Amino acid sequence: MKRELHFQAFKRFYNALGEFLQVLFISKRVYPIAYDKWTKEQVVEILGLPEVYQTLVDLMTMRHFESDELIGKALSLEEMLRRYCENAGR
Repeated sequence: MKRELHFQAFKRFYNALGEFLQVLFISKRVYPIAYDKWTKEQVVEILGLPEVYQTLVDLMTMRHFESDELIGKALSLEEMLRRYCENAGR
């Protein structure tokens, strides 16, 4: 990141991840317990999407915080949105 706004970028990424979970539940027409509590139980057991949960864990695992790693994670999150929530809002 050229401007070295790593903390701001991470905050925006974290917010986007929360919005992804919101859209995921809406698209599956399931009312969540909470978007940031019991995430594993909700995604794995209630939605039946263990692969999504594992990807979310991988996305939150940072190896080099002050790098462009977050850009790749944001692109992966965008792909998940397309894959799992394509009918949301229709």
